[in-house]
Amino acid sequence: MANIKFNPSWKKYEQDLKSSDRETSLKASEKFESERTHEIQTDNQAKRWEEGRKAELARLKPQWAKKMESSKPLDPLQELRKFGSFETNFTPVEGYLIIEVDNSGEKTTASGLIIKSEKIENSGIVLKVGNDVKVYSPTLSTILAPCRFADHILFKRGAGVEIDIKGKHCRLIQFGDVLGVFDD
Repeated sequence: MANIKFNPSWKKYEQDLKSSDRETSLKASEKFESERTHEIQTDNQAKRWEEGRKAELARLKPQWAKKMESSKPLDPLQELRKFGSFETNFTPVEGYLIIEVDNSGEKTTASGLIIKSEKIENSGIVLKVGNDVKVYSPTLSTILAPCRFADHILFKRGAGVEIDIKGKHCRLIQFGDVLGVFDD
């Protein structure tokens, strides 16, 4: 932008873009974008000017903003999808609960080797319960959670998503996957 002298034709719409009239602003936005796109595609000088403008804006971006962008933590769900485990607290949304799966299928040898059972475990302890589900039909009704924190439950085999939270083998399951609560 500093070396290339160019007067973009779409600049004539900038004032209308700032208009308080919604219709005027919308029309100006469409014309601005249409003319800008067309000119950048057909005019090499416009294309070089736009590339230079973007480079200049990136160069002038404050260092603290660049640093924040590069150090942004991953979204917990994105982290979950990528790695299958995470070290943050996790609260399920309404209609879901987190259970710690029973390790009764694991055996530890004398040397400390852990041998997992081939059997899929389908019982565990409830760690967190999401909010009750509100169903909007002709009237508002609520589906209550079938269990509470620390209940020992039986759930459908293979239900939910396997996750590790702070080193604990857990499952994120729906309320409807709970088959019953053990009387301890």
